[in-house]
Amino acid sequence: MGKKIFILLVVAFVGMLLLPALASATLVNEYGMHYAGQATCLNCHATMPGPYRVTAALHGKFATAGVTPAIPQNWTAFQGPGAVPQVKGTGQQDYVQGGSYSLGLDWVTLGDASETGNSGTEYIYFKGSTDPTVMPWNLVEGLSWTPDEGWMVASEDPNTGLYDATYGCQRCHMLGTTNKGASGKTVPNPAASIAATPGTAVQWARQEGTSVADFMSDPTVSYPGLGIQCEQCHGTGQASTTEGHMGTGVKISSDLETLGNSQVCGQCHGSYTNLSTTLGIYGYTTNLAMRDFVDVNGTSGTQPYTKIPTEAEFALDPTGYWMYPNGSNAKGNHYYYDEWSASAHSYRAIYTSASPEAMTFQAKGNGVYSNNLFGENTVAAGCYKCHTGEGYLQTKGDLLAQDFTATQSNVGKMGQECVTCHNGHPNGVGADNVVRQPDQAGQRSAKGLNVANQSICEDCHNWQMEVLGTTPNPVPMADLSAHGGASHPQRETLHARSVMYDVPDGSEFMPGAKCENCHMVKTNNGETRISHGMKPMLPGDAEKWQAEAGYTAGQDSCSGCHPSRTRDQLQASIDTWQGNAKAEADAVVAAINAAKGRSEFSATVTTKPGYVLVGRATWNYKAYENDASGSVHNPTYIMAGLRKAEQMAKSVGGRFMHAAAKTPAKKNTNAHVAGRIVNGDNSAAAGAKVVLMRGSTVLGTTLSDATGNFAFTFKVTKTYKNYKVKWVRSSSSITDLTSANITITVKK
Repeated sequence: MGKKIFILLVVAFVGMLLLPALASATLVNEYGMHYAGQATCLNCHATMPGPYRVTAALHGKFATAGVTPAIPQNWTAFQGPGAVPQVKGTGQQDYVQGGSYSLGLDWVTLGDASETGNSGTEYIYFKGSTDPTVMPWNLVEGLSWTPDEGWMVASEDPNTGLYDATYGCQRCHMLGTTNKGASGKTVPNPAASIAATPGTAVQWARQEGTSVADFMSDPTVSYPGLGIQCEQCHGTGQASTTEGHMGTGVKISSDLETLGNSQVCGQCHGSYTNLSTTLGIYGYTTNLAMRDFVDVNGTSGTQPYTKIPTEAEFALDPTGYWMYPNGSNAKGNHYYYDEWSASAHSYRAIYTSASPEAMTFQAKGNGVYSNNLFGENTVAAGCYKCHTGEGYLQTKGDLLAQDFTATQSNVGKMGQECVTCHNGHPNGVGADNVVRQPDQAGQRSAKGLNVANQSICEDCHNWQMEVLGTTPNPVPMADLSAHGGASHPQRETLHARSVMYDVPDGSEFMPGAKCENCHMVKTNNGETRISHGMKPMLPGDAEKWQAEAGYTAGQDSCSGCHPSRTRDQLQASIDTWQGNAKAEADAVVAAINAAKGRSEFSATVTTKPGYVLVGRATWNYKAYENDASGSVHNPTYIMAGLRKAEQMAKSVGGRFMHAAAKTPAKKNTNAHVAGRIVNGDNSAAAGAKVVLMRGSTVLGTTLSDATGNFAFTFKVTKTYKNYKVKWVRSSSSITDLTSANITITVKK
């Protein structure tokens, strides 16, 4: 099969039937399923206004008749360089090695060479067939074109040269493909009016009025069904004279509930096993449940596709698992749906773990959010705007959700599905509209901000102040392990802003880095497969797991931006950041627990200084915990927040050991005020902000030293009895501690 086209559906193929025509349908397949065809769709949609306008989007340009881009003028055939001995094939195969293929053959280009950033192309040619269960198209192995390298002819295997094989990737790459039947196997689609038999043709949809024999002998009969067409996602296969879409004579799916389900993409962007009673994914349309055709959790080899092993399990069978212990693709395959299914993004709030609609993550009992989380106030609380796919699309103003109104009984059928993040009609692989645009300044999750989100991930992975219009409520928590504080504040920690109490905003620790740079690494040598498990691939883990599996493909999350450092060095930095943060976080917990036993603390009286200090310390601690990176998102900012949390918690019950001035002093000379402050546990209050005041006038500000000592020097002109020192324990004046009045007598 092809080295550049990665959906490998090895099929055995079927049946010869000339189907009865329905006047309203355009294309038909051997299961009796009907399609309008992409040309019919574009006749209208290419000229429609606004979001309804669709020209030839990425998927629809996947397969085209002829060869693109242009072949160099001096070429007369496709043939590898050198003198590779030519070995002819048998049966459907023309060449085993050293193949030479005339440019005059009937060719089809797989892939789109017209858009910048697209992956490479491959090529099939019409071989013809006398057996309907044998595909009449052959793929030339070793023949491809990429935007970066141009034409590549046997460059990957020059000793073999070009050779060909029967094309077998049509299930996903062509419209309405069919496969031969077998005993006890059915196509569980009501639109499949003709049962599959051992003689059913291995073909794809063709124009009504043409036959199986025509498909086998005439390449042009294949052309109407070429490519990943509109009805791969929107089709139902059903012909209807009363419910046909816009006079096409076929029913389509355009509703949110159907197109919002990741199975629309998963039918091709995933791996699975066939059910024992079906022909697998053949005959599937997206208006039906894909689980009735295939099992995404099925076992292939020794392990299930969606099993995320522990490190110990992986070490025992490193080549058997399809995922690494972090939930990322371990084999570089076309595997997005499986990774997503096993990730928290697949959680669907309206269902339970026992629901048939629950994906792998949820079916294992994971996830806590539900439509009943706040009872009748679930929708009013607003969390559905990110915890459900419908809510996100609705609040983003997406066309797919324009008629959706969220209620407790209808929202949450979608998790964060493919279409939540991805545009359904991207222009090309590298196009700007492959992923939806992040919230702009002042919009949705960026409400009240003068900066836009840098990544679509930030639209939801932020604490709720902007998206819900709420303000923080830092309260003491009886149990620090319970849910509380700033939920998912990754945007704020990454950009060092607004989430840590009594810590000034800082700067990005990794300027220019976006969430997806670390959380969606490439998983294959060709760098065309992107992890959708959403967990970073730490350099130490990549080094260890790839060595165990003997698999060298795939990136880690750090080396791409830091090529001069080894994986060991990069991991050492991460370990240091996380270790330091964990140690400081443990100190914060100890300080908070100790503070709760002091008289200045109250768990309920909001005007008590201890309530405010412990509440703010708790908030900073939970911001670190809920960020969930162990400080890697921004070690400098997060450590500053934790240190401030420890300082505030320790200061509960603190006091001035002394605060005094040297007196008398001469007029117009310097006077000195000094003292010492200690925390509630009698330790030195190091690094505390202290302010010298005379009445309400601020004379100076300083920080206490490592022993809690402080000193002020200032010029005096007359005697005052109302000097005092204020210990500013937080930005809330409730927590200020003030020394007794200090008198400085001034003499001439």
